[in-house]
Amino acid sequence: MSQLIFSSDMRPSNVDVRTQALHKLSPLLESVHLAFRSTYTFNIVFGMARLDELCKLPGHQGIVWNVGWNQEGNILVSCGEDKTIRLWGRNVNSDWVCRSILSDGHQRTIRSVSFSPCNKLIASASFDGTCCIWDKSTSAEGNQYECTATLEGHENEVKCVAWSASGSFLSTCSRDKSVWIWEVGEDGEFECAAVLNAHSQDVKKVIWHPNQDILASASYDNTVKMYCEEDDDWVCFGTLKSHESTVWSLAFDSTGKLLATCSDDRTVKIWKEYLPGNEFGVATSDNKPTWKCVCTLSGAHPRAIYDISWCHQTGLIATASGDDAIRIFRIDPESDPNAPILEQLITVPRAHEQDVNSVIWNPCIPGVLMLTSCARHLVRHQFRPVIFHSTTTMSNLTLNSVVDEFNRLAPLSLAESWDNVGLLVEPTRSKIIKKILLTNDLTNSVMQEAESSSVDLIYSYHPPIFAPLKRITASNWKENIIARCLENKIAVFSPHTALDALKGGVNDWLAEAFGMFLITQQSALGSNIASCNPLTTSYAAIPRRNCTHMVEIPVPFNPEGKKLVRSILELVASVPEARLEEQLKNLESLMSFISTADGYEQMTIMAPEKALPSIIELVNQCSFANASRYVRIIRVEKPPIPGSGMGRLIRLTEPITINRVVELVKCHLQLQYVRLAIADNADNSTNVETIALCAGSGASLLKNVKADVFLTGEMSHHEVLDAVHRGTSVILCEHSNTERGFLSKWKEVLQSALGEGVQIDVSLNDRDPLQMPMIFKLSPDT
Repeated sequence: MSQLIFSSDMRPSNVDVRTQALHKLSPLLESVHLAFRSTYTFNIVFGMARLDELCKLPGHQGIVWNVGWNQEGNILVSCGEDKTIRLWGRNVNSDWVCRSILSDGHQRTIRSVSFSPCNKLIASASFDGTCCIWDKSTSAEGNQYECTATLEGHENEVKCVAWSASGSFLSTCSRDKSVWIWEVGEDGEFECAAVLNAHSQDVKKVIWHPNQDILASASYDNTVKMYCEEDDDWVCFGTLKSHESTVWSLAFDSTGKLLATCSDDRTVKIWKEYLPGNEFGVATSDNKPTWKCVCTLSGAHPRAIYDISWCHQTGLIATASGDDAIRIFRIDPESDPNAPILEQLITVPRAHEQDVNSVIWNPCIPGVLMLTSCARHLVRHQFRPVIFHSTTTMSNLTLNSVVDEFNRLAPLSLAESWDNVGLLVEPTRSKIIKKILLTNDLTNSVMQEAESSSVDLIYSYHPPIFAPLKRITASNWKENIIARCLENKIAVFSPHTALDALKGGVNDWLAEAFGMFLITQQSALGSNIASCNPLTTSYAAIPRRNCTHMVEIPVPFNPEGKKLVRSILELVASVPEARLEEQLKNLESLMSFISTADGYEQMTIMAPEKALPSIIELVNQCSFANASRYVRIIRVEKPPIPGSGMGRLIRLTEPITINRVVELVKCHLQLQYVRLAIADNADNSTNVETIALCAGSGASLLKNVKADVFLTGEMSHHEVLDAVHRGTSVILCEHSNTERGFLSKWKEVLQSALGEGVQIDVSLNDRDPLQMPMIFKLSPDT
């Protein structure tokens, strides 16, 4: 696949089919005038994308230089040439209006503005050489900010201001070639922590890593500098050189492992972080990561690119250009991660009357993406990519994001310890998931159906890989299916007993035969049900893998306390169980500080048992006497999850006969026949008050349960004999017949979670291997 490249006259050069399709439609785009609430729509070979202008926000006098969102994505802040800051929000009619105007803080143009992570502060940078801090007051209106601090020190215009993700630091950059880092004190004071003079020309922009206290800056000297803190000093640990002219802006992806830069040289570059000892053999120095340029996009922009924004929800990249246009890109999911290819999805020509100076994605609204750009006024755009049919939302969901959604809906921690659940087959390259096939069993006929339908993922209730595979050959049917999945780049996911235990899962669906409706996670009981409870209890996973202990440590307000915090953070970073936890965003997310009135703060961390001695040793090294005596260690127990567990025990509101139970089961499972073993001293008309059920093979779970009827898929001959002699009737429906019908219900849940852009089908070829044969009357001559 070729990289998307345009020549300066916007004609395709060295482009693939998708690019050519886009170019053929570009005259249509050029002919559309961007009017109020106008809509841009065009079709390309692999889909259709649309960028809708939602509204214009007039009010600023002169150029609008910069915009930013608060952390919730419901308040927009803007600044400009008129020396004012405006806050925008929705009114009762959902229209965007100016709610507040902040003035009297700066004497010249305001170039940059940024919300703090807590939303209580706004920082603004101005051509008057200062940075103002605006604090939210307690006024009844709730959106009033007042200027409470002015940070001085730069010798010339301040071009940009940015908060670190932790909220502990603020950074500014200036025409004086310097980058300043300010430490945010607990009392609201700002102290200069570092003045960095790594650049040789004006510094245009600073941004912070999304998860760590790492800073990046872009400059007129055509470079990007990377900074981190070492032993209380801020140092430049990397210089990114590849652009041939001013680097105007830069943006991290959501992981912080990729960085996009844009320049006056009209190119966009993607840089990738390589850690020391990386498997790709990329050299590093001083035990620091190396940032390497892995992609250059040229020709898509005929003029300078002034800003770039990377959406942390969808991975889409937006650029703002001197040709008055906005462009949307994405990384081709099929491309090599070490040599990614940027695909251009959409161009909005004449997005403004003049240069587009700033563009930023809404931080909280995935799928329906709010894109804001500015020139002499503000315009809010809504980007909505859809698949080839214009009525359907396009899937930009990668395999990882789909698997994450699967795990959210049915946590794998609910599965039995013996089970093999989760992602079982993963293609070597990341891919966008557009088509999913649901099946109870991944058989040869289901595999043929998946291949003919070109599915991207098979959601197989039963794991096709259960016992370890020693080889993958064509001679064994299971191995052959796995080989075909790999050949066709089809992922395979299995939830199995996680869906059994889930509240609203397979066993609750099976209980619906008697009037229960739990599939939507509701707790309403049908008229025939007095109670329905799991036979076992499921427990929530420990919040951090193997972090079984909560440690509360008193930290003094002095340099020794600061040293203790850093030492413990370094220790936590060295513990694989903590560092690899998927929920962590940075080291600080391991901590929560609770203010006290005695000169101390309490630091709480989660740690595995093996780390406890090292933590106590660090505390004992603290200067205050008997420090470890004040440390509290609490063992974290897994809390039970109400309504979740294996099997179900149903108590009916009124007794019904065994015949009626059988009829309800056959109707619910849409079966003509079931097998019935009636308990000793009972018959078809015997009343039933309690029913114990387990989808699939339930003998081991049901054997010690006291109930009038067992409902399951299969039991052995001797297990049935044992049950009926203990006074329990048994209904057997064949193993998968007690599970398969749930897939149609579960499809609705998955469709709602993944959106209409993903096509989800239930297999037509999936069926229980045991079928009731046609019965023919034998002739006398036979």
